[in-house]
Amino acid sequence: MVNSRLKNEYRSSQIFTGYLRLVACLALMSALSCTKKQSSPGISPTTKPNAGGPKTVQESDIVVPETLEDASDNPKPPADLPKEISKPIPKVDPKEGPIVKPSDPPENLQGSSRILWTKILGTEKSDGAKSVSILPKSDIFVAGYGDSSFLNKYKPSARLGAGQGALLVQFNSEGGLKRTLHLDKGEPSNAAGIAMGKDGNLYVVSTNSLSKISPDLQSSFWSHSCLRHSCLGLDVKDSARKVTVDPFGNIIVAGKSREKNSFGEFAGMFLSKFNSKGDHFKYRVLQRKKFSGNKEPEISGIATDNEGNIYIAGVAVGDLELQKAGTTGSDVFLMKLDGSLNTVWTKFLQEIDVNYLFKPALATIPGKLAVTGWNSHTYLYETSGKSLLTVPGLGGVALTFTKDKGFFILSSTLGSASITSNFQWDIVLRKLDAEGKLLWSETVATDNDEYPRGVHTDADGNTVVVGETEGEIAGQKHAGQRDLFVMKIQTN
Repeated sequence: MVNSRLKNEYRSSQIFTGYLRLVACLALMSALSCTKKQSSPGISPTTKPNAGGPKTVQESDIVVPETLEDASDNPKPPADLPKEISKPIPKVDPKEGPIVKPSDPPENLQGSSRILWTKILGTEKSDGAKSVSILPKSDIFVAGYGDSSFLNKYKPSARLGAGQGALLVQFNSEGGLKRTLHLDKGEPSNAAGIAMGKDGNLYVVSTNSLSKISPDLQSSFWSHSCLRHSCLGLDVKDSARKVTVDPFGNIIVAGKSREKNSFGEFAGMFLSKFNSKGDHFKYRVLQRKKFSGNKEPEISGIATDNEGNIYIAGVAVGDLELQKAGTTGSDVFLMKLDGSLNTVWTKFLQEIDVNYLFKPALATIPGKLAVTGWNSHTYLYETSGKSLLTVPGLGGVALTFTKDKGFFILSSTLGSASITSNFQWDIVLRKLDAEGKLLWSETVATDNDEYPRGVHTDADGNTVVVGETEGEIAGQKHAGQRDLFVMKIQTN
């Protein structure tokens, strides 16, 4: 039903856009006719007057608007996204960094041989992937969800629980299945995030727990079903969404929190910090508000830097840390915290869409961080909070940096160049250089929906994409409602 509504809205927007284009064309034809009859004095027929738009800095392919009004004149979607739900170029204060000029990629690699291999795993029920991590030796670990019948089908396997629950799947670098592991012991859950420590051990968060797992998926060192100091006597539900490991081996978990007491039900975002032994020593709730039933804050992206600082992105409801929210009531935010979970700075990114299906994501490298949102834009910052550049129209659901300090943006789009009538969700992977210039774009389109969720680069510089599919990809058979897919793309 959700997909149907989105697709109907998209079709309506296309019809309305077509009507506006017709009106604009008629107006332009009328204007040209008048120009031919009465030429303006002092302007030759071959001279075009200045339209007052942004001026281009030739040597850097960067457009710097002279005023905010200039930045919004005749906004155009990026040339490489003719089938996506494109957005106008955002109004960006010149002090907040330049806007990268949209441009066509040098080659369209749809259907190319860049895809090295694809694997689909599934049962008659719903299975899927939410996150991915890769060992230095290039073993691939996928975290997601699946029925217990998944373990019976894909062996060797181990079980630490029963029923629908958190799932870990291990592949070798060539796509060979090595092992599956079922994590949860309690209520239905799914593994929403996975991170790897310097010791090679895995830290996995599911809806209600944090676990430390050996890289051979043979042992669980410890597991916490309470993600705060104590849950005794409290009616709380902390839903973990993301996890990361800092340079000192500490584990930071982020997500959304729900709590009931005599005053009512409250919702908020939480951060929880553990050491590698599983000892808990920091917990913080952000934007604790009375739950209204339709909007609640959530952290959907987390990363750290070499100093142990923490960066989070997500959706806030109303003002946050003295920063004023926009008029919609829900806005994407970016925040830096120190190792003690104290706020260093906060920014609202109101040009990024708040989307219930795909939440904002971020990634870091030394000195820089990038944040993106589906059907929106991508922003690059220094870790001080200074804006470096904005890439308009090229947003995504996940991103990761490359070895040359560029980045990959993983996105999902309705329709593609090869299948435009079905309006199905397709996979798009784009590579940008360090200056935000689009180098190439690869689309994977089928007759059914695909939902990309995570992206990671391996030691050779190739890229692994994971998610869910409702159909066949590259000859891999579809088993049930939704299946888990893993795809390796040659990007080195």
